[in-house]
Amino acid sequence: MDEPSTEALASVEFLAASPVRLLVLRALDDGPAEPGQLEDRLEVPRSTLRRNLSELVDRGYVSHRPTRNAYGLTAVGEVVRDAFESVVSTVESAETVTPFLRRFPVEIPVPTEALLPCEVTTAAADAPFDPISVVVDRIVSAGAARGFLPAINPTYLDALETLAGGDAAVTVIAPPAAYEALADGFSDAFDVVAAASNVRLYESEDVPEFATGFGDETALLGAFDEHVRTHSVLRASATSPVYEWASDQYERVEATATPLAPETL
Repeated sequence: MDEPSTEALASVEFLAASPVRLLVLRALDDGPAEPGQLEDRLEVPRSTLRRNLSELVDRGYVSHRPTRNAYGLTAVGEVVRDAFESVVSTVESAETVTPFLRRFPVEIPVPTEALLPCEVTTAAADAPFDPISVVVDRIVSAGAARGFLPAINPTYLDALETLAGGDAAVTVIAPPAAYEALADGFSDAFDVVAAASNVRLYESEDVPEFATGFGDETALLGAFDEHVRTHSVLRASATSPVYEWASDQYERVEATATPLAPETL
């Protein structure tokens, strides 16, 4: 693999040194603008804006028309901006998916670039239930849903109770211990779900330490923390290699599952 040129690395370093530079290049995409217009649009200090404009002109990314005191985006600046935007977008995607991959217990055998378009929701201190909400929203809105998971959060049980007796067909595969916990702690809701004709509950001892679900052409992969709480959820479209891999995992677990007999819990 050829090494990147010193000039190319210097250009990336230059644009990365201040977020104002990319903001200016974005703003000038609408056409030439005077410093005062850019200052109002970008809400940056005048001295900071003027310094960065001068440096962008020196680089050849921006042109300056003294008669109008207007700055415009050059052809080189447009190419460099688009390339840098792509770099920033790729890094942002990688930063988003990294926490999920750190917690996911197995390697997903797909090209790295296939993971970047996937959407990841991670639990945070001020929003610990956001990943669970993603799953619940998908289950409730889907015409049909299926999946397996190592533990069943009571919030999922609430969603299943809402769907019980409705038109949506839902299939759940979980270890016997997961159902036992629900039957012991949330017996009324569990009884409603177990008796619903449109909800099929299966048990399997071969459920892995991650979750996989499907609803309306979307695959969901769930990663858990050391307390088996949902840490993060990754969403992949039906055209993603991740969807195909998730389907294979579901079929493998489904082959080991048997219908749950609630009366045995």
